[in-house]
Amino acid sequence: MSNHDSCLPEFIQPIQRAFHDALTTYGFRLERCECEPGGRSPECRALYRGPQASLLFELSDGGFLTYLGEPDQPFPPSETLSGTGAQGWYMLHLLIAARQGKPVYTPRLVKRIWDRKLDPVEFEAQLFQQWADELLPLFAPGRPAQWREEFLQAYQRLLRRTR
Repeated sequence: MSNHDSCLPEFIQPIQRAFHDALTTYGFRLERCECEPGGRSPECRALYRGPQASLLFELSDGGFLTYLGEPDQPFPPSETLSGTGAQGWYMLHLLIAARQGKPVYTPRLVKRIWDRKLDPVEFEAQLFQQWADELLPLFAPGRPAQWREEFLQAYQRLLRRTR
């Protein structure tokens, strides 16, 4: 049994299609995929390894998320990830929000996804493609960890502004 045997085609195929160019450009390879449909969150996770970072794609409670971690970041246990780095994984959209000083997932955007007018996998792939050159180097081996504290401070400022 390989590390991909429990992966559902309806989960992994849209990822491979939407992220194909970015996965190829940045040298990411699928390492592990696990799905437990109908189970507790998360239902599916796919881990891709690259020379600068790891990508983790997750389907949880019907929502699709992209996480970034260091190249050797371990596959997470079946638990909910914080997305702000507590377990070593950072949500793509939170990293971007902290960088640009405003939320990525606005109420209008969430409504478009909810109404099925926007595919969340395609949207996350576009985000990743747009921000990869800026974000991937943060996770490269030997990178000083100072950015992590700056990220948390920027994220906290953003939270205070949106309340």
